Amino acid sequence: MNKFHYDKAIVSVGKYKDKAVKVIDNTELKKVNKARTFNGLKAPKGRCIISVDMDYKNSHQLTKGVNIRLERDVENLNKRYTAAVNANIMYAENIPIGTEVIINHNATHDTNRIFELEDLEGDIIASEIRYFSIPEEDCYIYKEENDQEWKPCKDFALGLRVFEPYLGSLVGVNHKELKNFIYITSDCELKGQVVKTVHAALYTMIFMEKNGRERQLVRIRHSQNPNFPREEVEMILQEKTEMVNNGTLYVGLNVDVAKKLN
Repeated sequence: MNKFHYDKAIVSVGKYKDKAVKVIDNTELKKVNKARTFNGLKAPKGRCIISVDMDYKNSHQLTKGVNIRLERDVENLNKRYTAAVNANIMYAENIPIGTEVIINHNATHDTNRIFELEDLEGDIIASEIRYFSIPEEDCYIYKEENDQEWKPCKDFALGLRVFEPYLGSLVGVNHKELKNFIYITSDCELKGQVVKTVHAALYTMIFMEKNGRERQLVRIRHSQNPNFPREEVEMILQEKTEMVNNGTLYVGLNVDVAKKLN
């Protein structure tokens, strides 16, 4: 049977091949996606099927392995902070099944949700696990099973914000961020260089690591394809790059952790 979503996301739904595997939380989803497949569950071109634990972000692990509840969505309108963004790939053309990805904070809207799946076990229905069909461009970074670090998905790059340091004697004066500047750190032809971007291109992802703690990374849209319609890099700044390399300018994810590159 076919399911037609409001945004024309089409998936065909079949039965589980292995009904013995149980979904408990996000840490088990990668194993589940490898052990269980849907007969005929396939996303249209340019989209992917993901599973998301909607409650995964509402906890924090202390140093001794004790988990505490962290209610994020309380009087907080910052969806990047509150929304679930850790997902696992169940079907995609360009990303292996079982890969963990970080998605757009608006991607888990009901517009993308797959509501009807046959023969779901009771523990899945009662849990916070949800299934979505989202555009591939809403997948920003990924990490395969044996990867140590996150890698940018196609047409994205990672980097650090650039700051002009305050070197005065007054306490409490922050460094000044150079808006729309980013020092590229991911593997691409721009790695190790400062570039200027279009306005508001720098996007901070707030997600959970396997150790149960929050992490942040900054991404921009960048492709080596000259016809890429959403390119956000405007120019390479050689002078600013030299200033970062010699410590005249600081880099960091935010002003609180900005420091010299080396």
